[in-house]
Amino acid sequence: MGATSARPKVRLMIVDDHTVIREGLSLMLSAEADLEVIGAARNGRDAVEIVTSMKPDVVIMDLNMPVMNGADAIKRIRGARPEVDLLVLSSFKDEHEVLRAIDSGAHVYLFKDGPTEVLERAIRNIYAGRSSLNPEIASTELRHLSGTSSHRHDDDLTSMEVRGSEMAFQTPGSPRR
Repeated sequence: MGATSARPKVRLMIVDDHTVIREGLSLMLSAEADLEVIGAARNGRDAVEIVTSMKPDVVIMDLNMPVMNGADAIKRIRGARPEVDLLVLSSFKDEHEVLRAIDSGAHVYLFKDGPTEVLERAIRNIYAGRSSLNPEIASTELRHLSGTSSHRHDDDLTSMEVRGSEMAFQTPGSPRR
């Protein structure tokens, strides 16, 4: 008889200074059979400490928090635990904030106003070594990499390029389980 191997749960940590967001995400994500919320923090400093002891697979991080912001926490977590996947969930759509989070080491950047299915898919993708870019983020990142201004409409991605940016790609440097 062959042994059936249950797929391990993705161990999550939620970092947000708003209690209702932390608790709501925890309830929502814990309802998924393959996801397990193992910890939460209300600021970046606490997140760095908890990540070291709890060893989550994926950290869902807000950016605007007291004590230590998300971008600084991401840098410290990347330095201490580079194998941890970092997903930013923020209300900031400002190009500067998006690029700052990505430059800090975030693997994924999602907007809080997006559908829950997108967040759940992003968690599973990042854990599997893939990532999906929101078309707005992809456009911002490509303009940044090419050195063009985000204010020029003629540099916008075509609909085909946007669809292509939503496809999964391998996240460099992410160890897989």
